[in-house]
Amino acid sequence: MQALVYLLNHADLSEPLQQWIEQALEGEALHPLEAKQIVLAWQQVSGEYKEPEELGIKLAPIPTEHLVSLRSQEAQARAALAANPDNEIARSILRLIERIYTSYGLPRAQP
Repeated sequence: MQALVYLLNHADLSEPLQQWIEQALEGEALHPLEAKQIVLAWQQVSGEYKEPEELGIKLAPIPTEHLVSLRSQEAQARAALAANPDNEIARSILRLIERIYTSYGLPRAQP
């Protein structure tokens, strides 16, 4: 939670990002992709990667209708990682997507 307060007080955040952080501080569960934006903001400010739960963020179940978007983002992240194996953002996104599939028992995309 301290990391979230630090972000609010010291980072130049967009309005949606500020709202998501405030919601997380109030104990609301966030959509996994909203949480990911907070994780990326923390990584930019601190230089270290933390999972959403390590920042005190609760994750809400992802709506099944969002699977198409999730699969599209997975494909984009895989392509970015193939183009640049050192792309930590793409690697981080793929880790989160894998956790989403696993945590919520969602069907995997066909290769």
